[in-house]
Amino acid sequence: MSGLAARALALFDEYVEWSPARRKRALAELATRDPALHKALHVLLESDASDRRSVLDKPAAAVVASRQPATRDVPVDDDAPDPRIGTRLGAWRIRRRIANGGMGTVYEAHRDDAQYQQRVALKCIRAEMVSPELAAALCDERNLLAQLDHPGIAPLLDGGVDDGGHPWFAMRFVDGIPIDAWCDERRAGLSERVGLLLQACEALAHAHAQGILHRDIKPSNLLVTPEGRVQVVDFGIASTFSLHEADQPPCLALSPDYCAPEAHGRGSNGPTSDLYSLGVLGYRLLCGQWPTPLHGVRSIAPLARLSEPLPMPALLDDVPESTAVARGLRTLAALRGALSGDLSTIMLKTVATQPQDRYASVNEFATDLRRWRSRLPISIREDEGLYRLGKFLRRNLLVVAVAALMFGALAAGLGIAWQQHNAAVREANATMLVNRLFASTLGTATLSGLGSTPFSSSELLERTERELRQLPLSEHPAALARGLATLARSHALLGKYRHAVELSDEAHRTMGDLPDKDGFIAATRISMLNNHGQSNDAAALARSKLDELEAREDEQGQRMKLTFGAELAKAQWSMGDTEDAVITINDLLQQVGTLPGDNEELTAELLLVRAGFLQQLWRYEPARADIEKAIALARPKNRVLADDALAYLVINLGNSISPETYERAVELQESREASLGPSHPKTALAALYVAWSHYPRIDSDKVREALELIRTSYGAEDPNYASALASSAWTISRNSRESIEMSREALRILQRTLGDDAVWTLNAKGTVGGALTRLQGDERRPEDVEEAIELLWQTIEGKRKAGIPAPTDRLHLLKTIVNEGDRSKLAYVAPLIEEGKREVIASVAPRGDPDNTRLQMFDQLGARLLYLRGRREDADKRFAEIIHEHRDYIDHPAQALSSHAQMLSRLIIQSFVYRALYAFETCDPGRADALLREGIEFGHATLGETDPVTLTITSYLNNLRNQGQMTDDTDSLWISVSENQAVNERARSCSQDRPPLTAASG
Repeated sequence: MSGLAARALALFDEYVEWSPARRKRALAELATRDPALHKALHVLLESDASDRRSVLDKPAAAVVASRQPATRDVPVDDDAPDPRIGTRLGAWRIRRRIANGGMGTVYEAHRDDAQYQQRVALKCIRAEMVSPELAAALCDERNLLAQLDHPGIAPLLDGGVDDGGHPWFAMRFVDGIPIDAWCDERRAGLSERVGLLLQACEALAHAHAQGILHRDIKPSNLLVTPEGRVQVVDFGIASTFSLHEADQPPCLALSPDYCAPEAHGRGSNGPTSDLYSLGVLGYRLLCGQWPTPLHGVRSIAPLARLSEPLPMPALLDDVPESTAVARGLRTLAALRGALSGDLSTIMLKTVATQPQDRYASVNEFATDLRRWRSRLPISIREDEGLYRLGKFLRRNLLVVAVAALMFGALAAGLGIAWQQHNAAVREANATMLVNRLFASTLGTATLSGLGSTPFSSSELLERTERELRQLPLSEHPAALARGLATLARSHALLGKYRHAVELSDEAHRTMGDLPDKDGFIAATRISMLNNHGQSNDAAALARSKLDELEAREDEQGQRMKLTFGAELAKAQWSMGDTEDAVITINDLLQQVGTLPGDNEELTAELLLVRAGFLQQLWRYEPARADIEKAIALARPKNRVLADDALAYLVINLGNSISPETYERAVELQESREASLGPSHPKTALAALYVAWSHYPRIDSDKVREALELIRTSYGAEDPNYASALASSAWTISRNSRESIEMSREALRILQRTLGDDAVWTLNAKGTVGGALTRLQGDERRPEDVEEAIELLWQTIEGKRKAGIPAPTDRLHLLKTIVNEGDRSKLAYVAPLIEEGKREVIASVAPRGDPDNTRLQMFDQLGARLLYLRGRREDADKRFAEIIHEHRDYIDHPAQALSSHAQMLSRLIIQSFVYRALYAFETCDPGRADALLREGIEFGHATLGETDPVTLTITSYLNNLRNQGQMTDDTDSLWISVSENQAVNERARSCSQDRPPLTAASG
C-alpha cells in the first residue's frame, strides 16, 4: 500500500464528516499545497458532490444504485482464479474466497504477522467492479460497522486500503450456516426457532439504537454457529436513519423477497422496514411459506403489487407433511394448531403492508415473542378480557383445579358453586396483580426463575418488592408467597443470596398449611437451603415433598419429582453420602428421558449435577462428556445455564492439568460479564478461575476484588465464600504464614456450617495441610510437619469413607514423609503410592499418558522411596527413565507458562539432581557435574534463573565444584539434611585426597 493512498484514505474518513462548503474550501487549499494528495482524495470523494448528502447519511450502496442491477449473493466458483488469494492485506493473508455479493467479495484470511493467530472474514471491492462509487460504499459499510458492538453482530476488527488505494476491512469470522438451513438440519421446534428470532431481534435492536438500519435481512445474512448463536452479517447496503428525515431513494440492491413494500418505491426510512424483513423470515422459519402468494415472483417482478399477508395457518393447505416433520411435529394439523392463536397474530402484525400497522420497534416484537414462549398475554391482545383469562388458566393449574371443583359442585348446589366461583375469581385477580407487577418491572423471563437476561440494578428488584408488599393480598397468601419466592429466585440470579434466603423463608411461612400445588415455593426454599450449606434441612424437606408426590404419575408430578430429586442429590453429596447422591442423580436422568415435550434445559441441569459429582470423584472423562452435552443443550436456550456448564468445564480442565484451562477460563469470564454483569458473584468466581489457571502471573488485586464481591454477596459465614477463600488464599497473601491463616479461617467456617465430614470441609482441610508442607526456611517449624501429616491423614481417611479419591492430598502427605526422611514412617509410603496411582489411572488417564503429571509424580516418589531405602541403583534407573521419557522436551525446552508445564519441569530437574547424587556417591563426580549442568540449563529455559528449583540445583553444582561436596544452601525440601550427609559420606570413600571440581574441569 503506497503512502499516498494511505494518506488519502485517512483524509477521506475526515472529509466525509464535513459540510459541503467546508469540504470545498479544504479541497481548494489541499490542491494548492499537495496536488498529488488532492487528486487521490478527489477520486474517493467524487461521488459526494456538494449538492448531495453526507456519506454517513445515505445508504451505503445508494451511490451505485442507479448503475448496478439488483444482485443476489453469488455462489463461489472455487475453480475460478482470483489474484487476491495468497496475497496479504495489512496483517492478513488471504486464504480462500467465501462469497461474492452485489458489491464486494468476502474472503477467509488469517493473521500473518507472527503476533498472534486469528481468522477473519475480509471484505474487498469485487475485482471486476472497482470504481470510486464502490470505494465510497465500502467505506460506508466500514464506518457503520465501527459503530456497532454487540455479540450478535460480527464486529469490525481491522481496515485499510490496498496498493491500488481501494478500501478493505476485516470482521470476526463467523463459522455458521444460514438460519433456515440450521433449523432444518436439526429439525428445530417452533420454540427453538422463535428463540433464534429473538437473538436476531437483540442484535437488530442494538443497531437501531445506534441509528443504523440493516436493510437486507434474509437467511444468508443471519448465520447460526454450531452452538446455536445467531450472528448478523453483511451491512453492505445498511444506512443511517432519522425519524424526521425525508424518504430515502430506492436501493436496487435490496433482496426483493424480504424487503418491505415501501422500500421498493421510496426507500426504507425506519426500523419497521427491517422489522418487516424479519417477519418474512419468521414466516419462512415457522410455516415454511411466504406471507403472500406472490412473494415467490419478487425476484422476476420486484415491483409487483402484493396482496395483504395471510395468517400462517391459512398458508398450510397444500403443504407436504414434511414441513411439519422438519419442525418436530408429526402432522400438518399439529403444525397448524401450534401456529394458530398468538404466534400467528404476532407474525401477521410484523408483516403488515403499511409501516404504521406493524410493531413500533423490534423490541416490541421481541417482547411479544417472549410472552408467547412464557404463555403470557401478548401486548396487542391484552385488552381482551376472555383472552387474558384463558392465558391465565393455562399458566395457573391451581385456578384450573378450583374451576373444575366449581363445575363439579353445580350438581350439589348453586350456592356452594357460587362461593367457589367468587373465591376462584378473587384468587385469579390476586395472581393477575402479581403477574402484572412482575411483567411490568422484572420482565416475563424472570417469572420462571430461569431468566438469562441480567437486571440493570438491584434497585429494580427493591422497587418490585415494595410494590408487591403494597398490593391488596392480605386474603391471598398463596399469591403473595409466589411473588416472594419469585423475588427470592431473582435475587439469587443477581447474586444477592442472603436476601434471597430471607425472602424464601418468608414465602414458606406465608404459605402456612396451604397446598403448594406445583411445588414452586418448596423448590425455591430447598434450593436456598442447599446454596447456604443447610444440607440436612434441605434433604429433609426434599424427602418430605417426594413422599407427597410418590403416587403422582401425571406430567407435572413427574417434573416436580425431578426438581426435588435433584435438590436431594445435592444435599446428599454435601452431607457426605456421595454414593447415594450418584445413584439419585442417575435415576433422575433416566426419568427425564421418559417425559414428553422440550426437556433440554432440565436435562442439562441434571447433567451438570452429575458432572459435579463425577469431577469430585476424579472421573474427569465421563464428567467432561456430561458437561459438553449440557453446553450443547443449554446454549441455544439459556446462556446463563450454558455458562454454568462452561464453569464446570474450566474446573474439569484445570484438575486435569490441561493447557486449555486458561483460554476457557477467559472465555467464561467474558461471557459472565456480558450476561450477568461485572458485579455478579458468578462473574467474580470466573475471575478467580482465570487467576488460578494463569499462575504464576496472577493479579492479586483482582483476586482480592473478586473475593470481596463473593463475601458481600454470600456473607462472611457462607460455605461458598469459605471455599473460594481457601482456594485463593495463596494468591493474595503476603507470605506463606498469612496464606495458611486465611485457609484455616476458611476451614473453621466450613466446619461450623457444614461439619467435619462434608466434602467442602475435607477439601479445605487438605488445602491447609498442603500449604503447611510447602513452608520452607525460617517459616517452617517442627510442629508444622506433624500438623500437616495429621491434617492430610484426616483428609484422606474422610474422603475414603465418602468414596472420593484423594490423589493430591496423598501426594502432599507422601512428599512430606519422603522429604523428612523419617524412616519410621517410610513403611506407610509404598502402599500409599500404589493406591494413589490406582486412583489416578482409574479417574484421569491411562498410564503412560505424557500429560498425566500426577501419575508421573507418584512414579518419581516411588523412585525416591527406593533411594531412601538403599536401593539407589534401582532408583537411578527409574530417574533415568523419567528423563528419557521427556528427552524431546529437555532438548527443545520452552518457557513453562502453564501450571502443568511448571510441575513437569520441576519433576525433571529433581530427577537430574537425584541422578547426580548417585553419580557422585559412586565415584563419578564428572558425571554428576554434567547432569547438574544439563538440569540447570533446562531450568533456566523453562522456569527461569530465580525459580526455587533452579536455585536448588544451581546450589548443588556450585558446592560440588567449590567444596567437592553435594550440598544445598537453599534449604529445599527434596532431601533431608541427614540424607545429604550420608551421600557425601559415601562419596568420601572414593578418594580421600580428590580435589574439588572447577568449572574448567567439568
